Amino acid sequence: MSRSVETATVVQVHPDAAEFIHERGGRVYVWVDDDGLDHVRTEPPARGGDWTRYRDAGVEVSIDESAGAATTWTIMLRHLPWTRLDIASDLTMSGNTGAAPPGVLR
Repeated sequence: MSRSVETATVVQVHPDAAEFIHERGGRVYVWVDDDGLDHVRTEPPARGGDWTRYRDAGVEVSIDESAGAATTWTIMLRHLPWTRLDIASDLTMSGNTGAAPPGVLR
């Protein structure tokens, strides 16, 4: 299932990440697996998901409800130790007790 919504959620895709995503079809998916690990991929997971779609820099960003209810998402490109997409959210940067370290969605 997927849905498109207009909310106060902000999704930002860095320009180099947008180029990387465009070269791979223009879509990116964000979810957390059963072990609590975050994933940012250009292909959706085999398990499906309950996606909310956003658009920035010409990229369609689909965020699964498993990733949490952040109000700000930033997708960036990392180069070490290999080239890959990464994500940060206000859930990871809030400093709240129990918040996960940067780069971890929960």
